[in-house]
Amino acid sequence: MNYLNAENCKACPKRNDEQGCPWWWEFMETNISTGQERLTKQCGKAALPVFLTEVIKASNRPAAAVESTRNEIVTGFERLFAMGTEPAAKRSSLFSRTIKALKG
Repeated sequence: MNYLNAENCKACPKRNDEQGCPWWWEFMETNISTGQERLTKQCGKAALPVFLTEVIKASNRPAAAVESTRNEIVTGFERLFAMGTEPAAKRSSLFSRTIKALKG
């Protein structure tokens, strides 16, 4: 799909259809204490570090497997940001925040 407004962050279209951006995510969140669910609509660039951190925390795997998974995710981000379309300074900032969130 060709997104007409892909990574047009200054004028974010806030949708992920052909007129929007692939970074716009819509996902369900559950409040653990109340069990209530809500639909969250957010830029994936902001949601991804928190989302991945929660996935790792919720994992029932041994610590070594979690660390291995985290390292694979970090390697993937290194590759992703190395070939990104954003300016290097912006990629570096986003990468730093993501890695910081993953390492907790």
